[in-house]
Amino acid sequence: MKKITLILLCAVFMSISVYAQSVPAAQVPSAVKKTLMTKYPKAQDIEWEKESSNYMAMFSNGEDWTEASFTAAGVWTSSNVNIDPEKMPAALMATVKKANPGLEISGVNRLESAKGAPTYEIQLDSEEASYIAIYKADGTLVSKKQVEEESYDDEGDY
Repeated sequence: MKKITLILLCAVFMSISVYAQSVPAAQVPSAVKKTLMTKYPKAQDIEWEKESSNYMAMFSNGEDWTEASFTAAGVWTSSNVNIDPEKMPAALMATVKKANPGLEISGVNRLESAKGAPTYEIQLDSEEASYIAIYKADGTLVSKKQVEEESYDDEGDY
C-alpha cells in the first residue's frame, strides 16, 4: 500500500521533471519569491522549477510537503499539499470512511486553486485494489478510479 503511494509520487515527480527545468533561486523573479513567502511563511528547503512561463516551488511547509505554482508576475495559481490523513476535515474523513468500507486511507493531497475551493485527492488501498478518489471538502465525491499496480521483478525493475 505504501509502495503504491511511493510509486505514484515518483511518477508525479518524473512527469513534472519531463516538462519543467530546475531553476536556481537567483533566477526566480522577486515577485514570485515574495508571493511564496507571503502565502507560505514557514516554507523551507525550497527548490524551484520553471515550466513554460510559470514557476513551481517545491518545499517543506512545517510537516507538509507542498508544490506551489506561480506566474512570472508573482500571482499564485495552485498548490498541491501532501498532508497527513488525520489533517483532513473531520466531516470529510467520516464520509470517506463510510463510503469506502474495507479501504485504508494511505495518502492525501489537498489540491488548492486560485479558481475555486480546495479538493482532496485520496489514496485508498486494500489487499485487492487501490483507488484514487477526489472529494470536495464537504464530502462530495468528484471522481474515483482504480489504480493499476505496477509489478516489479526481484531487482526492483518493471
